[in-house]
Amino acid sequence: MATPGPPAAAEHVEAALRAADVFLGIAAHSLFDVDDETTGQQLAVLLAVAPQGQQSVAAVARLLQFHPSSAMNSCRRLHVSGLIVRLEERTGNGDFQVTVTPRGRALVREVLQRRRKAVAELIRNLPRDKREPVAAAMNAFAAAAGGEDPEIGLFTFRLSG
Repeated sequence: MATPGPPAAAEHVEAALRAADVFLGIAAHSLFDVDDETTGQQLAVLLAVAPQGQQSVAAVARLLQFHPSSAMNSCRRLHVSGLIVRLEERTGNGDFQVTVTPRGRALVREVLQRRRKAVAELIRNLPRDKREPVAAAMNAFAAAAGGEDPEIGLFTFRLSG
């Protein structure tokens, strides 16, 4: 991460908040018709596990900053729903490995595709000469937050400190 600069000007903060509101709206709309199958917390677990292939529930809890018991409960419910597979008991602490089922992967792909489609629509609405500067600014913004992989789709915000 780059060395922090001077404090942000109020207009910069307001511009970022306006953009964040747009992206939060996109994230929320991408979940329409999905909330019948999962809760927001369960979807976050799916989005965290899908790109990893196989992950321990404890690792999922750390990644999402969930209490371990919350992650465990979400994984159990997702298992019952057929969206993840519980692979094996690991230790006496009750932790286990999980992976996303084909049905769970299809759900994750659907959510991420909805997000991509909405963002593509926004970009199409930008004048052509603004697209590159906006992309550069978004890349810089993402890098400042830790540069999460867009395949993960968590829309997390992590800063050290």
